[in-house]
Amino acid sequence: MNFEIKEADVAVSQACPACHTNSTTLISECKNTQDVTFLATSICNTCGHVFRSKVPSESWFNHAFQLRHEEQQKAGFNPLNPEIEKQRYDRYHSIGQFLSTRFGLKTNTLLDVGCGPGTGLDAFSDLGFEVVGVDPDESRARFAIEKGHKIHMGEFRTFNTEHKFDFITLIHSLEHFQ
Repeated sequence: MNFEIKEADVAVSQACPACHTNSTTLISECKNTQDVTFLATSICNTCGHVFRSKVPSESWFNHAFQLRHEEQQKAGFNPLNPEIEKQRYDRYHSIGQFLSTRFGLKTNTLLDVGCGPGTGLDAFSDLGFEVVGVDPDESRARFAIEKGHKIHMGEFRTFNTEHKFDFITLIHSLEHFQ
């Protein structure tokens, strides 16, 4: 499946997000076949912070997630690859073991932002964590819900709770934030 992206779908940051100066230098950029730069990396000349100066907008990602979900539903396609999910489980399990060893299970509530199909939530749960997930991609979040996980299906900034969490993870998710 191809996802068209136009200049209007790209969020641009002129200023450094760390020190807010406009003195930056372009390091690299990625263009599609229509010559649209949809990813660019810059470095701040003042503080040295390296950041994405061009990224697909959140609305573009959400639209792409919706299109993918609709296509997969029509085709009856299972988007999960068992080998990749096994690797994901192992990675999250290792992270969970580190957190448990480092901080003990006295602190064990965890929010996973960008939880996808809940494989990471499974690993954290198996280690004794009380987990909640957030994911804007319905095609992935539905798997986590079917497993019985508490999931907020939507953007992270629309997630609202009185619950406090000991840990918040953003594993392979932070790059989707503006």
